[in-house]
Amino acid sequence: MPIAIFGLILALVFIRAIPLAERRPFDTAGFLFMTSALIAVMFGLDLLSRGEPLAGSLSLLAAGCALAAITWRHLKHATSPILSFAAGAIPTFAAATFRGGSFFRVAIQTAPFMLPLLFQIGMGKSAFASGLLMIAYAAGNLAMKSITIPIVRRFGFRRVVISNGFIVAFSLALCGIISQAMPDAVIAVLLFASGLCRSLQYTTVNTLSFVDVPQPMMSSASTLSSMFTQLAQAGGIAVGALILHGIESARGSGPTPDMTTFHIAFVVSAAIAIAATLTMLSLSRSAGADVSGGAAG
Repeated sequence: MPIAIFGLILALVFIRAIPLAERRPFDTAGFLFMTSALIAVMFGLDLLSRGEPLAGSLSLLAAGCALAAITWRHLKHATSPILSFAAGAIPTFAAATFRGGSFFRVAIQTAPFMLPLLFQIGMGKSAFASGLLMIAYAAGNLAMKSITIPIVRRFGFRRVVISNGFIVAFSLALCGIISQAMPDAVIAVLLFASGLCRSLQYTTVNTLSFVDVPQPMMSSASTLSSMFTQLAQAGGIAVGALILHGIESARGSGPTPDMTTFHIAFVVSAAIAIAATLTMLSLSRSAGADVSGGAAG
């Protein structure tokens, strides 16, 4: 809470208030349809990942998909929709928000979920020791922030998201070789390097979402991007749990995942990251060149 309050103060001080060109009525129906669809889908994924009866999980997922279809139809025909999908027609926004971007966020988010479980359940470490190792992962995230812009300006958006996408997949696969015999110092170096490429991918993809969005569409595009980002991140945790549960069931290894289960799970996450990278091949080589200083990807 103190960090959140500090962030609000900084926003009030540094972010300039831009007056609305027009005030639109609140889309109550769209709000109810959308929130109901999101709740049903996320709750259904959660039940599915925890091994609850399939009937209830699949029923919630089906209801969520049906509500999503109703929401989509409502938003297309509403005079003042709560959310506009017009930015989806912009290739860079669509690639970074709907397609590759969402898959990247899902794949990357599985790591902070599965790594502590690997350390505590698979390797028998204490929560404190696990947390110390995860500091290296966070340190890699922070260290990359200061050099992300020079990297993008040097190589361009397309080249960075594709080449670093494969590096992200490789780093996830490397997490599948962590074992009890591996020294903590080596694990920390691996996590630091993984945090570096994770941060670079997140920042580059998030920036790519808005490089071609015109100012009049920025508000709706920002809302749409934020919603899909949060959904993908939450979905990453659900997908991570679902992968672990699915591997346990397939191997018949019991209710508690062992090291082999975790190793296979990280390889599956790496495969998701590769799939996300392949979707980025359709990006133009000049994507985001105005922002990257003319660097072609």
